[in-house]
Amino acid sequence: MLIVFPFGNYEAVNLGNCLYLYQDSCLAIYDITNLGLPVPVTKVRVPGRNGRLFVRGSYLYLATGYDHSLQIIEITDPQNPILRGSLNLSANTIGLYVVDTLCYIANANLGLRIISVANPDIPYELGNYNTPGISYDVVVFDTLAIVADGDAGVVILNVRIPSNPTLISVYDTRVVHGG
Repeated sequence: MLIVFPFGNYEAVNLGNCLYLYQDSCLAIYDITNLGLPVPVTKVRVPGRNGRLFVRGSYLYLATGYDHSLQIIEITDPQNPILRGSLNLSANTIGLYVVDTLCYIANANLGLRIISVANPDIPYELGNYNTPGISYDVVVFDTLAIVADGDAGVVILNVRIPSNPTLISVYDTRVVHGG
């Protein structure tokens, strides 16, 4: 199925029969049981605009871009999403990845931030690493956080101890792209 959006940048993620779309302070939830006929379930206003979404379990994690925050929304009942917690992050929250009770955030010029979401009502920062570039995205594999870090390239961090991430290496991607 092709979904055409009339304007702007949307972030979308699906879980089961629900599709979650976010743009310009609005989280829209659609029932996509019938892919040919998505049915609107609800719309919710949330801070920020043009952020990133990540779904883990019964929570939707929203990095709100220019609003500089992490929002945690319970989606157990898609018709009644509940804002459970939030955390101000002082810079553009560009990318995020959630593993168990930890949320890893690519936080622009502030690097990687590691947030405890064990209690979704009260998220708090456990650790951080100020990368050499501008952090755009992050993925986590086991004890490694791989950060897309703009002109600095790819930064690989050991996050086995979330309160003290340590640098393993920086891969200069300008060599790959001929920069």
